[in-house]
Amino acid sequence: MIDNLPNLNLNKGDSIFVPLCGKSLDMIYLANSGFKVIGVELSDTAVKDFFAENNLAYKIYKVDSFVVYKSDNITIYQGDIFNFKQEYLQNITAIYDRASLVALSPQLRERYGKLFDGIIISGVSYLLLVLSYEQEKIDGPPFSVDENEIKNIFNNWEITQLASFNDIKHEAKFSNQGLTILNKESYILRKK
Repeated sequence: MIDNLPNLNLNKGDSIFVPLCGKSLDMIYLANSGFKVIGVELSDTAVKDFFAENNLAYKIYKVDSFVVYKSDNITIYQGDIFNFKQEYLQNITAIYDRASLVALSPQLRERYGKLFDGIIISGVSYLLLVLSYEQEKIDGPPFSVDENEIKNIFNNWEITQLASFNDIKHEAKFSNQGLTILNKESYILRKK
């Protein structure tokens, strides 16, 4: 759903935060599109693999409890996102969340929302991509996150749904477990 990026109203050179980034190729796409990418990831293996698999040279340094891997346009903080600070996100314009909220258990999502209330400044746009399905039929991750839960988690944000469509026929992992509906949903959130 990278086609939703225009909804962020970005300019070349803007900085985008990618929480729980793993080794997502979306970061390469964003960097190649002229943006600066700031990610955070718990797994040091995922971070090292990302740079190795994409043949990116990088420098390593420490910031507080994080090990920071920095290449030209991509910086990844390796460590626990719940230790992340606003100062690491200097001048970010947007957040791109393709897989972080759906990776978190329901018990961690409220904490995640509070973290974002504390580290994200007013006016930042947030492209949020989630899945919505009958959670009781299968275990996550990815977990189901519906619009009501998004409104509860991000109650200090303006929320606009961009799209919602049933894509179960393209998701064998889910259809093989008895689901008939798997909605892929996209939202734009703006910090109030």
